[in-house]
Amino acid sequence: MQEPMIHHTRIRLIAAVIVALAARLPALAQWTVLGPASTVTWLPNSTGYFFTCYSGGAAGPLPCVGLDFPTPDGHWWLCGMFLDGGANCGSATSVEDGILQVSGANTPTLRIRALNLAYDDYDCKYCPGGPYAAVSIQDLFALILVQINVPGMPAGAPVTVSFRWTVHAAARAEGPVVGPSGGNLAASAGALAINGATQFAGNFDVWDTSGARFGESTGSFTVGNGSAIPIMISQYVDAYCLPPPSPAACPAACTPIGDPCLLPHNCVPEHDTASARRETSVWLSIGSSPGGEEPPPPPPECPTPTLEFSIDIGSDAEWSDSTPDGNEVFDPFDTYAAGGAPIPFPGAHGIRTDIAARGADIPPIVPGGPGAPACAGGPAVGTSFLDLDGTDSVDFSLAALVASGPLSAPLPRFPSACVQELNTLLISFDDDGPAHWAGAPPAVPCPIPVGSSSPAGATYGSPPGRDELLSVSLIPTAGGFIASIAPAGSESDVHPSLAPDPPPDLPPPAPTPQDFDDDVDALDLTGPGCETWLFGADHEARATFGSLNAIIYQYAGGPVTTILLSPLLGIPSFTDVRDFELVWAPFPISGGPLVLTFIFTVAPDDPLTVPDESGGLDARMIYASYLTGTSFPLLVEPLPDAVDAVANWCGPFIPGSPPPTPPCATCEGDMNGDARRNGADIQQFVGCVLSDDRRACRCAAIDGWRPSSSVAIAAFVERLLTATTCP
Repeated sequence: MQEPMIHHTRIRLIAAVIVALAARLPALAQWTVLGPASTVTWLPNSTGYFFTCYSGGAAGPLPCVGLDFPTPDGHWWLCGMFLDGGANCGSATSVEDGILQVSGANTPTLRIRALNLAYDDYDCKYCPGGPYAAVSIQDLFALILVQINVPGMPAGAPVTVSFRWTVHAAARAEGPVVGPSGGNLAASAGALAINGATQFAGNFDVWDTSGARFGESTGSFTVGNGSAIPIMISQYVDAYCLPPPSPAACPAACTPIGDPCLLPHNCVPEHDTASARRETSVWLSIGSSPGGEEPPPPPPECPTPTLEFSIDIGSDAEWSDSTPDGNEVFDPFDTYAAGGAPIPFPGAHGIRTDIAARGADIPPIVPGGPGAPACAGGPAVGTSFLDLDGTDSVDFSLAALVASGPLSAPLPRFPSACVQELNTLLISFDDDGPAHWAGAPPAVPCPIPVGSSSPAGATYGSPPGRDELLSVSLIPTAGGFIASIAPAGSESDVHPSLAPDPPPDLPPPAPTPQDFDDDVDALDLTGPGCETWLFGADHEARATFGSLNAIIYQYAGGPVTTILLSPLLGIPSFTDVRDFELVWAPFPISGGPLVLTFIFTVAPDDPLTVPDESGGLDARMIYASYLTGTSFPLLVEPLPDAVDAVANWCGPFIPGSPPPTPPCATCEGDMNGDARRNGADIQQFVGCVLSDDRRACRCAAIDGWRPSSSVAIAAFVERLLTATTCP
């Protein structure tokens, strides 16, 4: 089997969609999505994986043809593919998914939503010099013409149109080698134009670097009644899992006869992940202006939240730090507002506290300590100290809803400003070992954040990694959600008093220094009016909360109410439920009406205690329950490490974003890299127009548009004539 050519000439697959919606009598105005001029083009939409070393199956790039599904108020255009397979000693998952949705036709407000995902996960044995690749690419160009019809107004009469747009771009690549020189790559790029005016073009691109970007804006313009407004969206995402550079040939021992997992061989275990996501949403609202007044822009679909967090016992900035250095200021049971002002030593209480919930400051004491005697050994770790394990704030009584036990049926959505539709998760991975904070020297010397790495051997929170917080975009499939992960913040991005950040992971076998490591232990994305506090305590520090783990508590200013999770979720009572969140999720999860859903994570088994705190579940998985006595995995596959904290919001939430990635090393249109735009660039530009290869032709994607688009071609010609020298 030959290794596939990654940058090959791609064949255009066009799904031209004609949309004709029946007119209805609206109360105010209506949008009509026009016919032949509205087109959706998906290119090249190839997904494939190529196994290494062993004969176990292979799939070449497969085409994807967009399908059109009419709905009562608009249209869906779908283009997606999911491949999952395994060789004798490995597995590969390759996904590309695209959705273009137009909704609100024949109403005063129209929404256009474009969502693209490329995802590859390749866990296999790599044979140096052998074939090894997993590739997902999706390139969307949409021209949608929408017509205004305001009853009672003559044709051509001025109509004010207000708009709002948001864009969320994320890319992440992990593996032994990451970057343009070889290894794993990921990109998210695009552009938007409304009524001929470019809104963004390259401003929110992420190329070959792990990061996420978010942007939004509003505006308005005036057109004549009956006019057609063009909306152009260009979106490109790709994900490449490629072999590390190696001159060595594949040794004969790499292809043994029989089961290679049981025989000696020279193959190297390799796990690569790359993913990219891009979502653009546009809202248009109509308002006539007989008195000259302008209608407000469409209201935000998702409000801006406040992020609250807590940190684990034994973190660098917590009073149980076994190597104190004068920055211990946090109480491990309190929640704090992310991004707040630095907290002066010796510390301060947070927003939600053990003093409020329990009437006293239970050790570790803040300010001033003492902390827990971490890493000193000891059996009864949970009886004298208190550590927050999970937090959520709502505007109703969960205890009242489940007072009689498990619900007889999922609870349909009801008004709440604090429970959001399942959309984007914010998570934090565990940053210490599975044993409790006391440890058992010398066998388990110091299993706290400043003394150990994560269960998967990682250290999170460095500025280059920006992975103390991770943004998880959820893509629905028939079997659950695909998780597309992007870095969302270092420790100091979460709060300045979590500085200094830990250093990046060192290559093995060198141990990464842990002394500056903090572990975000619980997260909540919340807003005004969310005053009913739901919280849980860690199995390793449950003072005043008893010995059972599968319990959360409700505090709304009066007595604390106990909520037994074991019968609601169908899990053992000794399961250490970590963080949790109430969300609106589909029932069934593959698609249906939104119902109240409890998502949660569990702790890994503590080797120093009995029984198994995981309850037989996977600490890397996020689970969901409709509170009817059962629970199920929310994701198609577990995440790379144990999940310590999880929160949900109805839209993308990124505490900090890296600077945009320049789409071209010199300037757009300079195809040969000589910092000039002239006739020497024409031949290469024409080649890019024919191939439409966005990755190989980044300098040809003028203003963020696909090289073959009329917008990019016209812009290239204009630059040749008027701006020959790169700025």
